[in-house]
Amino acid sequence: MTNGNDAANPCIESINHAGVVQITTSEAGLTKREYFAVMAMQGLLAHQFMQNVNDAANDAVAAADALIKELNKSS
Repeated sequence: MTNGNDAANPCIESINHAGVVQITTSEAGLTKREYFAVMAMQGLLAHQFMQNVNDAANDAVAAADALIKELNKSS
């Protein structure tokens, strides 16, 4: 189940002072929904026919929501 409010990149890899790799989780940063919308908006704005950024923003959020809905369908 994909929750759009979950962190898009919850794992952080770091190396401590002893050279040991440590992986921690974090809820900071973009949510999955925000990340999907950013990617969709980037594609929309890359096309010269998209003139209105408000329309692009609305379409990007709708695309993100549609992707989350599709990902949650059982196969």
